[in-house]
Amino acid sequence: MLIHLIVGAIVPALVLAYQVVPCPDHLPINAPPIDIEIQGCPSSPCHVTRGTSITYQVRFFAAVNTPRMQLAMNSTVFGVESPVQLPPELRDACNTIIEGCPVTQGQILTQRATIPVTSDFGGGIPAQLKFYISHDPGFYCTCAMVNIVIH
Repeated sequence: MLIHLIVGAIVPALVLAYQVVPCPDHLPINAPPIDIEIQGCPSSPCHVTRGTSITYQVRFFAAVNTPRMQLAMNSTVFGVESPVQLPPELRDACNTIIEGCPVTQGQILTQRATIPVTSDFGGGIPAQLKFYISHDPGFYCTCAMVNIVIH
């Protein structure tokens, strides 16, 4: 596993509002994110160091009225995409959605979490991190991709 997640909610002090790159997976995505911010990243790709953490925030529109939302992430290194194993408290996206659940269709939501960078690779290896937020299995509210470089 390349990247593991832990729960955290830190208000970003220095952030980069990335140009939103929707996931190219041809999934049934209701809408791209409004924006993505990563604390401490002055440019894209975001340079991260093994053993440290990054705090991200993604804003998106709720696609439907729903009492639950799920978070999934994949990382891609050397062209190999792997699921990021999330603890249950992060898989339940309601735990990291600032507005909480249930949500109302059209509502702007903000999901924020801290990701520790634990990778077998370093030395300037380019990678991608994909964020998937769904309201039911197979029904994605939003998905976006962030380019990172692992040091």
